[in-house]
Amino acid sequence: MIKAVFFDIDGTLYSHTQRKVPDSTIRALRMLREKGIRLVVSTGRHPQELHVLPEMLPFDAYLLMNGQLCLDEKKNAFFEDPLSGDLQKELLDFYRMKKFPAVLISRERLIVNFLNEQAAALSHLTDAAVFEGEPRADEAFFMASVVADAASEDRLRECLEGFKIVRWHMYGVDVIPPEAGKVRGIRKYLEMSGIRREETMAFGDAENDLEMRRFAQISVCMGNGSAPAREASGYVTDGIDEDGLFHALRHFELI
Repeated sequence: MIKAVFFDIDGTLYSHTQRKVPDSTIRALRMLREKGIRLVVSTGRHPQELHVLPEMLPFDAYLLMNGQLCLDEKKNAFFEDPLSGDLQKELLDFYRMKKFPAVLISRERLIVNFLNEQAAALSHLTDAAVFEGEPRADEAFFMASVVADAASEDRLRECLEGFKIVRWHMYGVDVIPPEAGKVRGIRKYLEMSGIRREETMAFGDAENDLEMRRFAQISVCMGNGSAPAREASGYVTDGIDEDGLFHALRHFELI
């Protein structure tokens, strides 16, 4: 029996075409909640970027920054693990080299080293409030989001050998510590809630969701997902704008 469903945001809950969470998705989430199934966000987004979710439908937890910051239903942190030591230094050095547009993400803010056309487009895509700035001496960062296409990814990895790089968009990757990832956040939530892995389901659309979807008992890839995400999926539903999330939950008889 499924007791918790984990959802990516971009391309899964939030439609960039409609600029909102589709009505069919809201209906499906309400039906899940009525059955007592917990709704959990699992995303690379920052707390300031959760405004795209409907306020009238709160979630049971928010696993943010690829599992680096986990909030309960009242948005109080129950787990957080910012960078320190060599990893923090490596990321700050990379940021200051300005070889790639990079957004540094701390608990309080998002700052970018420089903006180009692609960086501005990604910021608009996520409705993120990003400003050019310098890190403060006492500021702890959790991760970075970097503008890099597939052709430049190898060059990026050479610059950030101590980090794991996960793609969420054709022009966007998240740079996170080696032990980080959406599954880490999910494990923390399962420990807190007493729910077992066998009682979970996960929805996503990109490569940074693959680890999460492999972990869950039931895995669904959105029809609008990237080719690698679809090819690695056991079940592919319709696209987000074709009521894909609703159809998948009906397929698995959860609503």
